[in-house]
Amino acid sequence: MALYTLKRVRCINFCTYFPATLSYIQRSGYPEEEPFLWIVSDFGSVDTFESSTVKIPKVPVDNVTGAFIPNTFDFESVIQKELPASERQTARRRAKPESVLREAEGALVTLASEWKKTFEEFQKAGSPVPPVMIVVCDTTDLAKLVHEHIAKGNVLAELENNEQNGEVTFRIDTKLLAGAEAGEGETKKETAERLRKVVDTIGKTEWEGEGDPPGRHIRCVVSVGMLNEGWDAQNVTQILGLRAFTSQLLCEQVVGRGLRRMNYDDFSEPNTRMFTAYPLK
Repeated sequence: MALYTLKRVRCINFCTYFPATLSYIQRSGYPEEEPFLWIVSDFGSVDTFESSTVKIPKVPVDNVTGAFIPNTFDFESVIQKELPASERQTARRRAKPESVLREAEGALVTLASEWKKTFEEFQKAGSPVPPVMIVVCDTTDLAKLVHEHIAKGNVLAELENNEQNGEVTFRIDTKLLAGAEAGEGETKKETAERLRKVVDTIGKTEWEGEGDPPGRHIRCVVSVGMLNEGWDAQNVTQILGLRAFTSQLLCEQVVGRGLRRMNYDDFSEPNTRMFTAYPLK
């Protein structure tokens, strides 16, 4: 409405859309999360939830510890407290990936169980693509360990990479791309490009290539960072953050990777696919 009001008073000659979050981050010299000074109109997250243009985030409420606030609301601190002093992260060293995975096992299993419920719902509805769970890690070493743990079937049989399932759990990070081993008849660069195509076609039923999109049947993505801005997979239903986000803004950007609706044909229809996130401070 603000833009329409402005147009009536002064003609708008040029309008630009910025898909990224339009607010300041830490150490920018401005109050964190304050909108940029040149913003004229803002359609915020709450507006998108109320208008049903995106999925509605669902934060974890199950808590077996007895604490008033579930430990997953500050997961990084909980992990650090549980680790022995010799394994904790300090200014000079990072926590060992094996230690982080050990302490995060409960949260990973809990989130995977929620994914399985969603997976069964997708199957009953005849969905052409499965729901996708994303695990966001802090380092490439942790991502590699978590990927191996899930892909071996240690969390869910439905997420195991085997002859029956195919490659349903997928890892993507800069170290993997840089060290990608060339397959038969292709160069190292072509191998890295093939990995990117898998990520770009997750949740897609059609693409410019032949046959099924390479990422159509992916069920779990293990990554370092937040994947590319504009990544438009619509079937992300769960996200687990195994890293500490230095600001609420970065956490929200990760959450944003799973907010796209499954169906944009009828906005009057409530989006029943809930998105589950484990936010870290």
